[in-house]
Amino acid sequence: AMSKTGSPGGPAAQKSPAGHHKMMLTVSTAASSASSSPLAGRAKRLPSEVFYAGPPSLALKLSVLFLLLCQNTTYTLVRRYSMASLRERYDPQEVLLVGEVFKLVFSVAMARCDPAPSDAAGPDGTAPLAARLAYLARHSRKM
Repeated sequence: AMSKTGSPGGPAAQKSPAGHHKMMLTVSTAASSASSSPLAGRAKRLPSEVFYAGPPSLALKLSVLFLLLCQNTTYTLVRRYSMASLRERYDPQEVLLVGEVFKLVFSVAMARCDPAPSDAAGPDGTAPLAARLAYLARHSRKM
């Protein structure tokens, strides 16, 4: 049973520290109150339920920074090696464009495969890929 009061069996809106609202749904179990089960009458969480985990940890930030450092260093070393030692001729701007296209394709694939509910979701809790990408483009911070 679903109710609008946020009681077990209905949706409850919670606000994260960043001010974002997340809708959480619970489903009541079908056990009767006379049941001897210790879980009788408790709500069961849906697998797609997501909780605000707080800001990213320092370890996560340092890991992402290290991976970005490795990517940029590898790109520069491989490009210089191929132009100087192998004497290959190409436009470095084209190589950069191809790398950016690969990152864009990877990002779209990650957005497509993400099982978490989107802030761009409609009343049914789902959002098409185009709506998710448009939401990300409109609400992402500038670099």
